[in-house]
Amino acid sequence: MMLAEILARLPGQLERPGAVADLPGRQQTLTGTIQWSYDLLPGPAQRMLARLSVFAAPFTAAAAEQVAGPDAGDAVQDLATLLDHSMVSPAERADGQRAFRLLDPIRRFAAAQLTDPSATLSHLERYLLGVLHAASAHYGSQDPDMRRLDSEQPNLRAVLAWITDSRRPPGQLVRALGDVWVWLLVRGHLRQSATLWQQIVLLLAQDPPGGGDRMARAWLLAGGWMNAGEFTKAIDAVDEVMPDGRRAEKPSRIALLLMARGIARADIAHDQARADLAEALTVARAAGDPLVLAYVQIHYGVRLGLDGDLDQARVLHEQALTNVRSVGDENLRAEAHYVLAIDAMAVSDIRSAAPQLAAAVLHYRGIDHLEGLARCLAALSELALQRGDPHLAARLIGTTAAVRDRFGLNPWPSVTQAERRTIQRASALLPDGEYHAQLAAGRSQTIDDALTAAQPILEDRQPAAA
Repeated sequence: MMLAEILARLPGQLERPGAVADLPGRQQTLTGTIQWSYDLLPGPAQRMLARLSVFAAPFTAAAAEQVAGPDAGDAVQDLATLLDHSMVSPAERADGQRAFRLLDPIRRFAAAQLTDPSATLSHLERYLLGVLHAASAHYGSQDPDMRRLDSEQPNLRAVLAWITDSRRPPGQLVRALGDVWVWLLVRGHLRQSATLWQQIVLLLAQDPPGGGDRMARAWLLAGGWMNAGEFTKAIDAVDEVMPDGRRAEKPSRIALLLMARGIARADIAHDQARADLAEALTVARAAGDPLVLAYVQIHYGVRLGLDGDLDQARVLHEQALTNVRSVGDENLRAEAHYVLAIDAMAVSDIRSAAPQLAAAVLHYRGIDHLEGLARCLAALSELALQRGDPHLAARLIGTTAAVRDRFGLNPWPSVTQAERRTIQRASALLPDGEYHAQLAAGRSQTIDDALTAAQPILEDRQPAAA
């Protein structure tokens, strides 16, 4: 029996009388043991335990205090009491903050004691709004904000499920989610984030909000559909709000909507895609937001590069890298280095491409951006071809495909268009059987394996023989 199966069966086994041998009758089942410990708690600590059951992820003391509500009294003392009685356990979070959690059996027991779940969930919603608002100052782009949002994602999913099931108006939550779009962009490509996106889409399908929240809804839907590879739906989401948005929305958001539509249109309506990106650049320059401007410069530059306007593409990408230095966005920094590597490879400038790609890998790794690393692997396959190593190129193509399959990543049209050329060239340089053998070998590699194998070309030295 696998460990996961054992753990899944354990709570049920421990509920059988006599399962916990040699203990008093009150402790002969797991629930009985928890009930006995619960009965020893003072009333305020009992109420605190029940309210903590709404957390789906490890929580900080500050979060516990907010969720406990204004009538909780000394929440910190109650939390300390719960720790002393082993009803709450220390835990780790992605953001490194000191945290606590309820073990699942205790959490289920505590949830059954919660007399008014909606009131406590509304406190959790307010707490999460504070987290989102703090991160939105930089669109959720700063590494500490990303780590904190990663830590809170299960709690966010719990609140989204509650709002959707109870058909409550989402209120500020839609706008707040739309304002951490960099975090959603980075994390939304991952299969483990699919539930979050599905919940957001389900929530937005209910009674669409008006005004600025309607613009945020369109932006969230466009991002979700693009991450899912549903580019026509992304275009429709933007089309629906663009006429009103031009009149009512702030310029930086209009630039983002135009950029999203331009990216999504790349394989559907080339001229319109290019026009959207050109207008997005004009609007972003006037908006005075360096982060938004840099993202638009990157994506418009990619479009220009694919169309053969290599000099103009490189100028935009160099400008984007300059803007990056003023905003401190690690994802944006990685993107800028990545596209500059693509620009260099377009003119077979291997010496310039290698360090740019190495920098992109470094920064993508720093924020655990798997989609970005997958693009780097594909770019490394092109670099391997330019170094005269089609075998390594084919293995890297295989690893790229395997990573995307494993994590549910859907590359955007401009990425697919560029990578298609590399695949065609690599397959033409090797006999069919040999090419597929190298693909299979690449599919068995991890990202780290592939990057280690490609390290010589990142360091611009001749790779060892395979």
